[in-house]
Amino acid sequence: MSLDVFVVIFLIFAILGIWIEKTPSLESVLGNTFTFVILYHLLITLPSVILNNNKNKYLKIFIYFFVLIVLFFIVIFGFVIPMYLGMQKDDEMYRKYQIEQQQVVFSYQEPTEVRCGGELWSLQEVITPIDSYQIKITKYDCTKGGEYIDGQFYDYMGKLATRENYHYQYSGQILDSNNNIVIDFIGGDELSIVDTPEGFPFFTLLSSYYAANFSHTYLLYSTSPTFKKIGEIRDPVTVWDANTGKGNEREVDGFYEDSDGNFLIDRLTTEGSEEGLWPPQYFLETFRIDDSGFVSLGIKY
Repeated sequence: MSLDVFVVIFLIFAILGIWIEKTPSLESVLGNTFTFVILYHLLITLPSVILNNNKNKYLKIFIYFFVLIVLFFIVIFGFVIPMYLGMQKDDEMYRKYQIEQQQVVFSYQEPTEVRCGGELWSLQEVITPIDSYQIKITKYDCTKGGEYIDGQFYDYMGKLATRENYHYQYSGQILDSNNNIVIDFIGGDELSIVDTPEGFPFFTLLSSYYAANFSHTYLLYSTSPTFKKIGEIRDPVTVWDANTGKGNEREVDGFYEDSDGNFLIDRLTTEGSEEGLWPPQYFLETFRIDDSGFVSLGIKY
């Protein structure tokens, strides 16, 4: 086989590799080329030796045609299909990696302290009694340069400046009647006590974060006989969600009652959405809340 034929076969495998794998390795292309050349010589030389003294031209045509068919299937099943399956496997691994990264980005990671890359200022502290406990919510501001004096912020030039457009941070702490710490830290870009409907069985806080995307979490607690966390309801439906893109994403639609007097809450979930789909598809899930806790009533797909 001449060098020109070898180069042609090499280019064929290189083009196949680019089409299937996008960026094939040189070792892969060379390996496939040498393998094909060896098989080609075996399949072409053997018939020539076998048919050297055979004068039947039809048999020779059949044998060579048969050899070409065999070469075709070797290329398809020995090279093209394995390369294609390898590409599919790589794509599947990449999709799984993307999903894992999305889960890392959007998963709720409860912090253990107020985070600040500058100087942290305590602006306001509100203590609210709940049964035999106290809920202390502290408002903070994180600044880089400047300072607070008597509740007013002055920039690094000493001029009075407004901080209304900046995100504050909040921390919550639960204390018992003897000022012992029951829960040391509950964080959020906003943290508030929820005004629940009359007869609602649990004390509830709403923690919201606004850094990368709007994230809300209801924190439900029992206050009797001891203060105990019942659970979390993440991503409750906002006013913006409930009104098809109209309204405030920072305002949660809240708890409501059905005709039987059951307390309900709706939230958005990606459970059951198509794997690898981006942006993720959200569905509506409804929870019923009673004295025993809360239970899902199902997801509307």
